[in-house]
Amino acid sequence: ALQEITGENFDPVPNFEIQPIQGPGKKWTLDSARPHSNFKGASFEKGRSLYFAASCGKCHRFAGLGGNVGPDLTSIKNKFDVNYVIEHIIDPSKIISDQYQSSVVLTADGRSLTGLMSEADGKVVVYPADVNADPIYLAADDVEAVKPSPISQMPKGLIDGLNGEELRDLLAYLMSGGDPKDRRAYGR
Repeated sequence: ALQEITGENFDPVPNFEIQPIQGPGKKWTLDSARPHSNFKGASFEKGRSLYFAASCGKCHRFAGLGGNVGPDLTSIKNKFDVNYVIEHIIDPSKIISDQYQSSVVLTADGRSLTGLMSEADGKVVVYPADVNADPIYLAADDVEAVKPSPISQMPKGLIDGLNGEELRDLLAYLMSGGDPKDRRAYGR
């Protein structure tokens, strides 16, 4: 609605080519991923592309681009170290902010729906973890119970397609805050 008034696109898409993941990947663990947090030789452009190729941008906004299902990741470099970031990518259900926690919604007709939930004006909307899935609309009277889900909306294994160099580039990009001149990430 605001786009019509302001002319500004509030759901911007990347204006650069997104390259596919090269791999070969592996099942990353904290111990196997940590050595790739040395950003020497990291590429801003490859990391930025991988952010979208690895599906991070479907749910998370970063440097003004991406989705809005999960938290904006632009400022993580100011809040967390790279080990924290790796750990939460590998095990997204370890700590789930109540702001982004999914709910398990049990319906009167016996269904169990899991996703982000909103409730207003006697209606409940469940947004499934699959960003391509349509929201599920329910009347509040059709909901029998709601409980917090111990499983994050963010799927496990999102980085498992990446090789070590790609993981390094993605981590450097995340820790750069979207700044190609960030000294910590790119040593410039």
